Amino acid sequence: MNFISNSKNHIYLRDLAAKLVLVLAAFLALFFGYSGTFLTLVLGMGMTVALLVVACLMHTKQNGQFGFSDQNHSSVLDAHTMMSKGTLDGILTHVNDNFCHILGLEREEVLSNSAFDLIYFEEDLVIFTEIGKSIKSGKSWSGESRLRAKDGSEIWTQTTAFPRRNWLGQLSGTIIVRTDITESKRSQRADALVSIFDNLAEQVAIFS
Repeated sequence: MNFISNSKNHIYLRDLAAKLVLVLAAFLALFFGYSGTFLTLVLGMGMTVALLVVACLMHTKQNGQFGFSDQNHSSVLDAHTMMSKGTLDGILTHVNDNFCHILGLEREEVLSNSAFDLIYFEEDLVIFTEIGKSIKSGKSWSGESRLRAKDGSEIWTQTTAFPRRNWLGQLSGTIIVRTDITESKRSQRADALVSIFDNLAEQVAIFS
């Protein structure tokens, strides 16, 4: 996981450096174009336009415009998962419809509030803290987490949390994608109870 996160950081910084070099080259080409002959000016302006086009294409590719766009990604996530965005301190800034529906909350009740205070049980502070530490160190986190619905019931989710970065590559928040596995958890518990009762029945039969 660390290797993947570090690789992504290196790729981001490499692309950012490449863009800065292109912009610098564009300004130099434009400067020398203005300080030379008319032909040099035309060539300088042409090179400037070409370099800026390349920089725009790099930015577009990096942000997912070739293939799935951010909008398409959001549509897919909205349709099949609970998705939320928040600050590094755990304040919720965006939630999708599934998030609100499954937890029985209105969007107005959620936004600008602490995720821990709103949707976690107090005894799950360890998990909440663990997710926060991973995000603040630039790493993703994945595992099962229990949430508290508005009516107090348990909602079990398979959770993956990702750090978000601004255009400078600095950590700016988190995006968390969850899948509701509550029914699966209930089935596991029911199977476990059946197994316990079966074992008890066998023991009673042996000693009777």
